[in-house]
Amino acid sequence: MAHTDLEVTEFLKNDHVKIGKVIFPVGSSTGEPASHSGFEFVYIIEGRLEVVVGTEKKLIEKGNHMCFDAKKLHYSRNLSDEDTELLFFIYG
Repeated sequence: MAHTDLEVTEFLKNDHVKIGKVIFPVGSSTGEPASHSGFEFVYIIEGRLEVVVGTEKKLIEKGNHMCFDAKKLHYSRNLSDEDTELLFFIYG
């Protein structure tokens, strides 16, 4: 599955901040690694997500979070057997 399979809801978007929610269906991912300006904060509401930033790979689960420099190549994929839901906050 590709990025188009994700359900993205943006609550706020301006030149400095982007806040929203993403639902990753089972087996979906953000696709090819990408980068953008700012820092990204991700909080897992349900499920679990593998996040790869540069060469660092982390598995974050329900109730946990991660913050990283979004200028580094990164991507995420749902490794759970259920949909994964998260909140994101991109700033800078």
